[in-house]
Amino acid sequence: MGDTLKLKAGDSLDYEAGNVTVTVTATDGEGATYDEAFTITVGDVAEDIALADGGVSFTDAGVAETSITGGTGDDTITAHADGGDLSGGPGPTALWGPRATTPSPAGPGTTR
Repeated sequence: MGDTLKLKAGDSLDYEAGNVTVTVTATDGEGATYDEAFTITVGDVAEDIALADGGVSFTDAGVAETSITGGTGDDTITAHADGGDLSGGPGPTALWGPRATTPSPAGPGTTR
């Protein structure tokens, strides 16, 4: 109605999908209609992810997240093929990246 585009009841969008086809129907005062379909490209959004405490495993298979934070305990975070920076926090930390030849020493550190 007016200047607002709404989905019909029961429809939803996948916010991580690539393309969404939308059909808009206009109806005039006489009841005549006109349909026009167009495609909206939806980009995968980088999100901040915080893992629960202890023994959590996360594999990033798509878009590079803004940040992935592990909880306390042993967490495994695997980046996608494009890689990125791995940064360790306080306490014993071992970091391993696809371009590193050895893990970083225990404690805070960064590897690529």
